[in-house]
Amino acid sequence: MKGAIDRIESAFSRKNPKDVLRMTTSFYQMLFEIAEKPVAWSVVQSLNAQINHLRAMTIATLERAQHAIAEMRALHKAICQRDKKAAAAASLEHIQRVAELARLAIEKSEF
Repeated sequence: MKGAIDRIESAFSRKNPKDVLRMTTSFYQMLFEIAEKPVAWSVVQSLNAQINHLRAMTIATLERAQHAIAEMRALHKAICQRDKKAAAAASLEHIQRVAELARLAIEKSEF
């Protein structure tokens, strides 16, 4: 997972949104595989077009790279420490922050 996070960080630093999306998808796939949740991953994959559209909107926001990497590192640390509560809290923080960014981006768009 650490390598996946490093690759996401590198893609952000290169300002390469396509690589950020690709590497982020890889990161989440690892999470589902580690959690042994193949059915849940299949559901996520079926929604990937919509998810990636929202992801593209959020990664373009200011300071998203810094926050996303910090959130993913916190989640990785909790998983490595087998701290379920910390992993759940890190996941929730990440989802809430991204949901707010997506909401703001959608409000600004012409939908």
